[in-house]
Parts: sequence; C-alpha cells; structure tokens
Amino acid sequence: MDSSTNYANSKRRVIRVSKRGAYYIMKDGKKQYSPTAKFIKTPAGGMRVITPANKVPEKIAPRFRGPREGKLLRQMFEESEKMEKARKQKERERMFMTANPLFRP
Repeated sequence: MDSSTNYANSKRRVIRVSKRGAYYIMKDGKKQYSPTAKFIKTPAGGMRVITPANKVPEKIAPRFRGPREGKLLRQMFEESEKMEKARKQKERERMFMTANPLFRP
C-alpha cells in the first residue's frame, strides 16, 4: 500500500511513497514522479516552508545554493573602495592642516 509523507510540493500537493520507495504526487488522477519538497506538514495541520536546517529525504530535498561568487567579489571590491576613499580623505585633511598656517588644532 502506498503511503503519504509529511511533505508537499510547491503547489501543496502531498508527496507519497510507493511500495518500491519511489516518490510521487497525484496530478489530475495520474502519478507524477520525482517531486521536490517545498513544504512540511506541522502537527497542527498547517504547512511550513522547508529550510536547509530541515531533514528531508535526499530524493525529494530541495536544492539550496549559497551566495553567488559575483556578489562576494562585488562586496569585497566595494569594501576596498570605501577604505581607499577614507584613506585619501585623511591624507587631504592632514595636508590641509600642515599647509594652512591659520589652522590650529
């Protein structure tokens, strides 16, 4: 006998397991295999979105990716630009202080 799991796909259709261990959903009265879990059922009956911390069977687990490489490089570049601007500003202030005879700290 096929049994239901505590997981649902993105359209909140319950993911089931066949006798042989294959995961599927029912769509228009037909079986559709290889679903991806998006929600997990709560004891109260509602549904929660799956996070990377949830333990989900590997066959139906959603794929989570980390931050994009380009984003990390852009953040590093912006940080170095900020530091360079701050250094130049300090240097300008120091030059103004030494060049201006009226300036008294």
